[in-house]
Amino acid sequence: RERFDRYRSAIVNEPRGSDVLVGALLCEPVDRSCAAGVIFFNNVGYLGMCGHGMIGLVVTLAHLGRIKPGGHRIETPVGIVTATLHEDGAVSVRNVDSHRKAHGVEVNLGDAVPKGFPHKVSGAVAWGGNW
Repeated sequence: RERFDRYRSAIVNEPRGSDVLVGALLCEPVDRSCAAGVIFFNNVGYLGMCGHGMIGLVVTLAHLGRIKPGGHRIETPVGIVTATLHEDGAVSVRNVDSHRKAHGVEVNLGDAVPKGFPHKVSGAVAWGGNW
C-alpha cells in the first residue's frame, strides 16, 4: 500500500476506471494447494474478497490455460475460497465462512421516509469476506 497504491488508484479511478470497477492482482499463493492467490481492489482501497471478481478471475485463469473445469482453491486475504469451473463455463463459488458481527442494530432513517413507513429499522450486521 505504501509504495504502490498509486497504481491501484490509476487503474480503477477516472478517467480509465469508475467507482463500480473491481481489479484483481493475481499472485503466487502461499498455500501450494491453491491454484492462485488474488488481492481484489477498487476505487476506495483493497478488498478481502469479491464474489463477482472471483467469478471473473476463474474465467480468466481458464482462458489463460491455468485451470481446467473442476474445483479450485483460490487464496484471498481473508482465507481460501473454493471455486468450481463447470464444463459449460459457468462458475460457482464457495466463499469463506460468514458470521454475524452484531444483531438488533437499530438505524434511524430520519424524516426522509414516506409517511406511514417506519423511521427506524433494525437488523443484523454480517460479514462474508468483505465489509
